[in-house]
Amino acid sequence: MDTLRLTGIRPQAQGQDGSPSHVGGLRADVTAAFDMRAAAHDDDITATVDYAQLASRVANVLAQRGAKVTLLETLASEVVDAVLLSHQVVSAAVTVYAEHPQGVCAEEVSVSIERKVDGAGVPDSVDDIGSNHAPNISAAAQVAAKYHEDNQQAARGGVDPREQPGKGAGFSDAVIWLVSNQQPCEPVFRAAIVGLDGVPGNQVNGISPLYHISNITGSDEDCAVVMLSTRLDAQALEQVCNTITRGEKDALHMHVISIQSQEDEHNMEIRYPEAAQTAAVLAPWMDIDEQARLGKDPVSFLLAMAPDADRVGMLSDGWILGGEQ
Repeated sequence: MDTLRLTGIRPQAQGQDGSPSHVGGLRADVTAAFDMRAAAHDDDITATVDYAQLASRVANVLAQRGAKVTLLETLASEVVDAVLLSHQVVSAAVTVYAEHPQGVCAEEVSVSIERKVDGAGVPDSVDDIGSNHAPNISAAAQVAAKYHEDNQQAARGGVDPREQPGKGAGFSDAVIWLVSNQQPCEPVFRAAIVGLDGVPGNQVNGISPLYHISNITGSDEDCAVVMLSTRLDAQALEQVCNTITRGEKDALHMHVISIQSQEDEHNMEIRYPEAAQTAAVLAPWMDIDEQARLGKDPVSFLLAMAPDADRVGMLSDGWILGGEQ
């Protein structure tokens, strides 16, 4: 099996001057196994694992959990779980190092763990996600796979896929809002995110903290925002989201907030105008992109004016990795 190896990943935190600073005496080496043939053959970045995203995900686990857990074994287990969140990865091996551990007469202690995707946690593929959590993700993958195949066939025929009706222009950046009244919502959200990341041409670039919404009428809800790079256009992406949520019987809703071509920074398509007055969208969005704008307005300005701001609060910033709330 082909492998990707990242070494010397360290936790990072913000220093007093706002610049990154290494914290603690922790570091991790990661080896992820997945099939690289498609990426190598087509020189396609969307068909491989995003190195920077994977390293950042591991660094976040070390930073957020390193000081909270007692055993290095626990931390290593959480790191390997974070690696397996990448949908292409079928197995992973990690080694977590602690320098000058307290109470141990050694310069360094390390723990190594290997895990294979077995369906108990992160699925082997979108087709293997259990019916208890987002059962229609495989169908969503089929929607995007057909879209991707159409593009490839057009390219082989000498036709620019971007000129076909309904096709996106290269890569676009999309913002997607997930909301659920189911408790716990985390497994449903995680499965939906794996489904989004698993469709051809998609790459999840950011996942917000989990937020709670105290509704005046009806049951309370939880929500999160996902930032996504995609080759799909808005209509196709919404079709994927609708297919993912269809089997949840109103327990999960997904809304494409906006989509913007990376080739034209001034051409944002707003698909959910209500977001401009919804703190439940704006607050988690701002957590992962402080400079975000919805149309011409900064998200920070819209959040300050949102009428529901006092009914929205953060629940957990480590929920995607099973962190404490």
